[in-house]
Amino acid sequence: MSSPPWAVTDPSAAALLNEAARILQQSSPTARLDAEVLLTAASGLEPIAVLKDPDQTVRPDVAEHFHRLLKRRTAGEPIAVILKKKEFWSMLLDLNEATLVPRPETEILVEAVLSETA
Repeated sequence: MSSPPWAVTDPSAAALLNEAARILQQSSPTARLDAEVLLTAASGLEPIAVLKDPDQTVRPDVAEHFHRLLKRRTAGEPIAVILKKKEFWSMLLDLNEATLVPRPETEILVEAVLSETA
């Protein structure tokens, strides 16, 4: 396992989130939210579990997975592509390499089409 490129010696969720948010500020306007989403994805925990107990220790394998996800996000990859999921029209869609990520503008287009056909 390679060590993350940050200087976090505290394996707590809070320390990882803070450092990840700092790193992501360079590439994302939603750095803190991105860090929280990626840590919950890496850990398999519910988002509230990480927020309720920020001092919980993050296992080394989870920290490594989080680092891999963070690296992809830092490179500009969208969260939906990293997680292979995107909510659209109140549905959670699975994404793969062959699918386009639904955009908010597409929901507006769907609403317009539905109102015309109703």
